[in-house]
Amino acid sequence: MLVSLAAVATATSQVGDGPSGTTLDQRIIAGGSVFSDDYSGLKLGPGEPHSVRQDGIGTASDGRNSRRRSLLYFGQLTDIHVVDEESPARVEALDPFASPAPFGSAWRPQESLTGQVGESAVQQFNKFTDASPVAAGNGSRAKMKFAVTTGDSIDNQQLNETQALVKLLEGSTPLDPLDPNSGSSDSAAAAGSVGCTGVDTSDAPNYTGVQD
Repeated sequence: MLVSLAAVATATSQVGDGPSGTTLDQRIIAGGSVFSDDYSGLKLGPGEPHSVRQDGIGTASDGRNSRRRSLLYFGQLTDIHVVDEESPARVEALDPFASPAPFGSAWRPQESLTGQVGESAVQQFNKFTDASPVAAGNGSRAKMKFAVTTGDSIDNQQLNETQALVKLLEGSTPLDPLDPNSGSSDSAAAAGSVGCTGVDTSDAPNYTGVQD
């Protein structure tokens, strides 16, 4: 099973609805509601523009599209950052006191969804393995030869994150599912681990951690 990671969870299910299902059709761009000076909403935008470079390498001759052929079709996966956001190794609690860095952006609201985003990305990427979305000049479509990963696959360097990554890449089964919850499922224990008042400990089976 091969994967590629979409950056934003909220729009992942919509991206890829076009003819080729790639950023040639549409992209996620900034727009919509503005939440603050630093954060704004996202929306679907037009596909990325491409042009033929003519500088320094000669002029492209007529009919190049009909002669185009695939040299190598492969996939790349990078910076997945599968994260155990419930880990005590997280330093979100220091965010209010970090002025300036080094922990000024320790909390990232999307990090509790890395498993879900990874799963959606796996399904999207698998659509591209049998045939390239970009056709050769004769109309044929190359089959993906291989995929590579280029680092930053887990966030805290923890064993459970590594195990989650392996399940994302290789697939899991109903008998051995990928469960991203690493916190306590016991409400009383969760109350003790949180160590503060006003926290809804009934949600312990879903989340126990610094974001409480």
